[in-house]
Amino acid sequence: MMKLTYKNRRLLKNLLMLLCFVFVALTCLSQKPSNADSSKTKQPIFICTFNIDSNLNKLYPQLVVPHHRKIPVAALQDSDGDGVPDQLDLEPNTPHGAEVDTHGRALDTDGDGVPDYRDKEKLTPQSCFPVDSNGVGKCPELGVKQESNDDSDWVICCHVPLCNMNTVGLEFEQGSFALDKNAKTILQIDAIQLLNKPWCLVNVIGFCNKNADYEEKLISWKRVDATIRYLVEKAGASENSLVFIYGQEGEANTVELIPTKVNGPN
Repeated sequence: MMKLTYKNRRLLKNLLMLLCFVFVALTCLSQKPSNADSSKTKQPIFICTFNIDSNLNKLYPQLVVPHHRKIPVAALQDSDGDGVPDQLDLEPNTPHGAEVDTHGRALDTDGDGVPDYRDKEKLTPQSCFPVDSNGVGKCPELGVKQESNDDSDWVICCHVPLCNMNTVGLEFEQGSFALDKNAKTILQIDAIQLLNKPWCLVNVIGFCNKNADYEEKLISWKRVDATIRYLVEKAGASENSLVFIYGQEGEANTVELIPTKVNGPN
């Protein structure tokens, strides 16, 4: 059956009302007493009433007053309360308060396989993988030196001298960790020095403001990571000669390469 528009329903309703009115009028006229009888006795006056709208509603409920049914919609359940409904949640049992991605999976910032909510070292360098159950890498703590046998510049653990390099700091845009053309040129020069002196150890240090928050330290981590990746993957330097250090107090938005004789975490 063809669906009637609102305009057509109104037109049909008016037509039905007109037909009913004519029917009522004819009914009333047929019940009117004749002139002959009216002179002898008083006949009751018939008052015809007809609730057109009421009758039309009964006779034509679908045409005059269509019933719009409400379709019940089931509430989307979110069992772990992470903001992602169970139907879309790939990790439906995330602990309360844990940060998740759009699929409901707990965030793992450094990609070490330990989610942030129980990772005690959220920014572990990849060279320190694998990590333990707490997300802590296998690299030794920064700044810890082993004692030497004499007063020389050698360290027992490494047996490497302090490398004499001419290094220049890298500058980054606020909030960015992308290497610009100038930074890449500097790193190409540094890589040549490292290739010519394979015994060199260099601290790659990312600096940020005093009392930097987590986001600033994360940017510092990404800058150091981008610097080391470029030296190793693009310029051919050895990753074993580079020590990963980030989030240090100093001139913000900079990364420096500083020779060292301590074999810290790469």
